[in-house]
Amino acid sequence: MNEYEVDDEMDRLRRKIQSTIDEKGLDFLECFEHFDRDYSGEIDEREFQDGLRRIGIDMTRDEVRSMMDRFPSRRRGRISYRAFVKALRLRRALTN
Repeated sequence: MNEYEVDDEMDRLRRKIQSTIDEKGLDFLECFEHFDRDYSGEIDEREFQDGLRRIGIDMTRDEVRSMMDRFPSRRRGRISYRAFVKALRLRRALTN
């Protein structure tokens, strides 16, 4: 997977997550916890790959690593809540 394909997948992930936030009125933490299954406060490579698969994005381990590199992080191979929200540029759901 080249850099442009990874960017396309990031855009696809961003759209899917934002759509879920908008449709279900979820907050960012609930979306993050979809991936962070052990509630450690960070998403590791396996959690990220499993979370992607659950929303219909099937990627190889190398592709997942490439995508994870797009998230700003102090620890390689881990995505914090803050990095998750920042990298995906999520917006809060509008409430009536």
